[in-house]
Amino acid sequence: MGSDLYETLPLEDLVTIHDKDRKPVTKSDRKAGPYPYYGASGITDYVENYIFDGDYVLLAEDGDNLRTRNTPIAFMARGKFWVNNHAHIVKAKGDESSDYICYALQVADVTSYISGSTRPKITQADMKKIPVSAPPKDVRNSIAHILSSLDNKIQLNRETNQTLEAMAQALFKSWFVDFDPVFDNIIAHNLAHNNAPLHNIPEPLLPHAQRRLNVQNVGRGSARQVSAAHAFHHLFPQAFEQSDEPSVGIQGWVPQGWGVEKIGDVIENVGGGTPKTKEDDYWINGTHSFCTPKDMSSLATKVLLKTERHLTDLGVSKVSSGVLDVGTVLMSSRAPIGYLAIAKTPTTVNQGIIAMKPNEKYSSEYILCWAEVNQEEVVARANGSTFLEISKKNFREIPFVEPTDECTKQFGILAKEYFDRIEILSKENKQLESLRDTLLPKLISGELRIPDAQQSVEVLVK
Repeated sequence: MGSDLYETLPLEDLVTIHDKDRKPVTKSDRKAGPYPYYGASGITDYVENYIFDGDYVLLAEDGDNLRTRNTPIAFMARGKFWVNNHAHIVKAKGDESSDYICYALQVADVTSYISGSTRPKITQADMKKIPVSAPPKDVRNSIAHILSSLDNKIQLNRETNQTLEAMAQALFKSWFVDFDPVFDNIIAHNLAHNNAPLHNIPEPLLPHAQRRLNVQNVGRGSARQVSAAHAFHHLFPQAFEQSDEPSVGIQGWVPQGWGVEKIGDVIENVGGGTPKTKEDDYWINGTHSFCTPKDMSSLATKVLLKTERHLTDLGVSKVSSGVLDVGTVLMSSRAPIGYLAIAKTPTTVNQGIIAMKPNEKYSSEYILCWAEVNQEEVVARANGSTFLEISKKNFREIPFVEPTDECTKQFGILAKEYFDRIEILSKENKQLESLRDTLLPKLISGELRIPDAQQSVEVLVK
């Protein structure tokens, strides 16, 4: 992609090519490790070794995405990493940054350089010929700086969201899976009565109690110190009882006074369907979000802000569950099982999703965290010869530990703060991505002046 303002050069004039150093490794021969293993569309695995170290541009060599451009065909790989033979690897010549090359390739017209009718491919010989807009070095650096500042902010927001989500999940696991506050209460009670810290703890629970003793270092403190360190422990009991359901809690043991039900008896869940796709009256000019597992697969965080397709009022009438409220928790039930998201927009769903409705006791955040930690149980109840699928009937039978109202309410308050922030940052990223995608072709072509673009960006990335 070029313009009257900037010279256009073949890619080989701007980069050094490093394809000869690539090395594919079959999945069975890979050993897990810390280094990214790249393919045509990004990271596909993590391995124990690396073959590149530095900043490089990867350009997809083959795959349908070369034509569909659903995701960028060029992307940066930084640091130590491995690359298979499905991505060309290049680096800007001399001391120039490779970032500009990456952005220029993202908008380059590669259509006439793609060969192959069954599987699209760009050979190395054709890759060398791809025309790239080549403004002066200082302009390239400015363009790369502007676009990189947007991408860096987007990445920072994503990392923050991942941290927030991990904090919510860690709190849920601590309270409702490992029952840490209950163990702490028991240990504190024992110390207050001059008993051994693990006094009267059932044998199956002793390893977990010992872990808490080690983590909290309770044996060196007083009961008062232990209690002061945990602001919400008064909401939890200080004893366990055995349930009739051995698969719940810790080997069937649950906090005293907590119940055990089936998920279907505690949280309303429904499925969806897909109206006839060839019936235009169901789809054309539709305004109701229609969510499928594909929409969920592309989420950077577990909040759903929008969907690819929309239904008309008539289309919605063909989906038995209708339009689901904001806050509904969505879980893909097949191909694959386990994509999760909280709907932040009213939405309908197709037959590949189980939708769980929050209620007065169980918040959206509680349900999402519960579904996350119970994925193994969900998958274990799935069946199917072509692909695994869990039916709503089988899902509704999954045992569900019921804490007291006070515990779930407090968790909901704390977790909502995390997910409210996640939603804000996710919406901000939509703005940043839209601005980047608007600026990218205009900057590369010279249609937009650098100062004008800088002014637009500075407002959002402060």
